[in-house]
Parts: sequence; structure tokens; C-alpha cells
Amino acid sequence: MHAQGVLDALNFIMSDPSLQDAFNHSNIQLAGHSCGAHILTSILLDSGLLYPSQSLVSAVKSVSLSDGLYDLDLLLSTWPGYRSFMEPTFGDHPEFRKFSPTSYPVRDNSRHIQWLIIHSTGDELVDLPQSKRIYEHLLNLGATVANNWTSLHGKHDEILSTDSYANIIAQHISQVHE
Repeated sequence: MHAQGVLDALNFIMSDPSLQDAFNHSNIQLAGHSCGAHILTSILLDSGLLYPSQSLVSAVKSVSLSDGLYDLDLLLSTWPGYRSFMEPTFGDHPEFRKFSPTSYPVRDNSRHIQWLIIHSTGDELVDLPQSKRIYEHLLNLGATVANNWTSLHGKHDEILSTDSYANIIAQHISQVHE
């Protein structure tokens, strides 16, 4: 699973002694876009499939997610063709709820994380209901979560190279430190 590879990398950088001076191990800010947003929510919410270290979860202070894939069954109801890209990752299933972060509970040790859900009005690959679904789910879990669904207007991947995208995330991170 792709998420396991990302989790292994995050756990490694948290535990490798040679990286102790490279960054502040008690103040991690993460960002994920599209599938990366799915991966981060799968790691930081309790999927029952992934097990981040206590030190990693404690260190994560904020997560900024953009144009993500969160409710895979909802995604397939809008774009049935996405099944061809989901099956190689998750297998052939009649439904994908167990791989959808919108069905995961919060980890007890992750309640301090401040979440930001971003969605571009011009995204042609993922629709706003995906972002609304994870936003509502996080709210229902009692998480601290904000959204920005109106500031970005570019296509799915184009937003990543804009100053606006970087500024939205930077502003979120600076608010976490206040």
C-alpha cells in the first residue's frame, strides 16, 4: 500500500539519529495533494491498517490537504472510470469504505492536529463533495479544521505551482503557531 511507504518514511525521519539536528522533531507540518491527501488522512486518522509511531503523531501540528480523494465510493459514483486506478492500489472490491478516510475514527493521540481542507474551484479531476465530505467528517470527530474552497481557481495539478497555494498553506501554518 502506498500509504505504508509514506508512513515508513515519516517514521524513519523521526527516528534516525543522523536527522536529529536537521529539523524540529516536535513541530511537523504536513501537506498532501490529491492521493497524498488521502495518504495523510489514512495515516493520521485511525484506518486500522496503518500504525504511526507515537512520536510522529505527537509531532504533527498541522495538516494541509488539497483536492483530495477521501470517500472513494462517492468518487466512483461521480467518476466510475476511476475504478481502473483504484483497483491496482486497493484490489477489486464492490465498495471501498475500508479505504476511505471519511469512515475512520480519530486517533486519541491526534486530537491536537489542526487541519486545513483546500479545494480549487477549477479542479477538473476531483469535485468539491470530496473536500466537503472530509471536512464534515473531521468536524464530527471534534477535530480543529478549517477550509478554503474559494481562493484557488486553477486545474488540479496547476494549483501546486501558484503563490496563492503556497500562501494559503503558509497562513495556516502561521496560525497554528499563534
